[in-house]
This record gives sequence, C-alpha cells and structure tokens, in this order.
Amino acid sequence: MDTFPDPTMIRAQDGLWYAYGTQNAELHLANNTASVLWRPAPEGDYTVETKVRFAPTQAAQQAGLLLYENDDRYFKMAHSALPLQRGNGAVLQMSEFGEEGERPTTTPPIAVANGPMFGGPAAETMWLRLSYPYDAANRANEVRAATSRGERWVRNGVWTLPAKGPLKIGLVSMNRTGAVAAFDYVRLRTDVSRLRPEPPVASVTGGDSRSAKRVPSGASGVLDSRLVTSWEGSWGSWWGSTPAVRTS
Repeated sequence: MDTFPDPTMIRAQDGLWYAYGTQNAELHLANNTASVLWRPAPEGDYTVETKVRFAPTQAAQQAGLLLYENDDRYFKMAHSALPLQRGNGAVLQMSEFGEEGERPTTTPPIAVANGPMFGGPAAETMWLRLSYPYDAANRANEVRAATSRGERWVRNGVWTLPAKGPLKIGLVSMNRTGAVAAFDYVRLRTDVSRLRPEPPVASVTGGDSRSAKRVPSGASGVLDSRLVTSWEGSWGSWWGSTPAVRTS
C-alpha cells in the first residue's frame, strides 16, 4: 500500500492551504488500504466543516471529510469523480455522502455494506459539512451531510449506525493518484447543551486493533496549526497538535 504522503503547505492568493495528494488506495469494503488523517471527535453533538479545492480527472478519485470509527464503520462526505456511462472517459463531478457498516437486519445479514447517496454537482471549490447528533432513543450515531458551492448549503441526506466505539474526525484523499485536494481549514462547532458524560481520555494512537496507527517521523502527518482559521468551543488546540495517521 502507499504510505501516508508528506504534507505540503501551498500558498494560494487567499492564504495557506494543505495539499493532500490522492493515494492509489481505497477505504471500501475489504479494500482498506487508504490512510486517514484524523483526530478524536469531541463528546456530545457537534458539526465539522472543511473547505477543499479539488479537480479530479479520473473516475473514482475522491477527497473529503470522515466521521470514522474503524475501517468498516464510518461516514464520508466527499467530492467524487464518477464515470459517465458511454462517456469515453468523461467523469461527473459529484457530491457523495457515503456510509459503511454492518446491516444485520437483511436476509442474510451483511457483515460490511457500503452505501452512497449522491447529491448535486461538485465545484472545484466545495464546502463540506457533517453534523452529528447522538440518537439516544435508538442508541445510534446519526450523521447529517450538507455541501455548498459558495452560494447556499444543500442537504445531502442522513445516515445512521448503531453507536459502538468513539468516532474520529478525518480527512481522506484517495482511490487513484494524480489529483491533489487542497484543504483550507477544518472547523468544529460543539453543542454544549447536549454533552454526554465524558469518558477517560484515550490515547491519540489508539483505536481499531486491526489497523496499526502511527504518527510518522519528521514532518509526515503534521498538520500546520495555521490551517485552522476558526476553531470554536473548548477544542481550540485540537488540530494544532500532531494528528494521528491510520495505515492498514
């Protein structure tokens, strides 16, 4: 598999962006080879948002935002390039809100299933947003997605999964090499009125035992604190420290 790429800070006319090249790797069903740059999510309800510039040219190239539990349980809001049927190689730029997890109520039960919802067309510069309210009545993680092309927010749907382990907030850029996702910022807003009891603090490099997690040496995996232009609530230093990198 590809190793996690060294981060590159690129200076655009409107500020500093984090360049994250697409990997020849995936996070889909049994193919769990892509790296995820992540930090633990806060307790309670929250909304996370990122702004990304991405111009994929090959089918299935994608980049975006994750709420990630492990390789087989996550929510994804991405700008994806979809192949146009009989399009002679042409691709459609689309918003994709995906979920991966078990479906025990099907006949027969499905251990790991992946389902996408496709929203409207994606622009080269997109705002991606995932909102997490805990569904206490059903003990479920509920995630609502929205995107914007710079004019207004458009809802992309809702996915749910039974709540099990803690979630992480992550960035991905994957499927085929050759494109670069440039992230401007990651912003978090917490709903302090719905905080659940705080558990003991877990290790940054903990998580799914099936996947080795590491913080690479040197600059690899380090996200510059200037990337966060506005981090709300009590998590102001959350992304400014060294993030963890999951590699399979």
